Amino acid sequence: MLKSFFTAATLIASGACAASAHPELEPARAQPAAYESAGVECTVRRVVTLHGVRLEALARGDRGAYGEYEFVVTKGGAGGSSDIVQSGEFDLADGQQTLGEAEFSLERRDYFRARLVLRDGEGVVCRDELRS
Repeated sequence: MLKSFFTAATLIASGACAASAHPELEPARAQPAAYESAGVECTVRRVVTLHGVRLEALARGDRGAYGEYEFVVTKGGAGGSSDIVQSGEFDLADGQQTLGEAEFSLERRDYFRARLVLRDGEGVVCRDELRS
């Protein structure tokens, strides 16, 4: 019974987040998860370049927030797929931090998926995903 209550609460919270989202001109994003910390925000930003795209992993929030991050970018196309994995520590002592970036070319039928996850000692505090 308790498990179904948490499942229902998660679904309701996810729906509330989706209903308040503003339309974006960028590629589709995953829905925010209900476990995100209110004090920390993270985002994968897409920047169009002359020959493709640069994806930036960004975090901002409480000045006392710190932990570890993982930034995974998968690019695929006719020639197959490849992964770029970056990870390390984050410390938002200055309020914001660029955690990593990946730049690559995109051909007509290529696609990408980028996922950023921030964790502290208690678990996941922030997650963002961007797809082409």
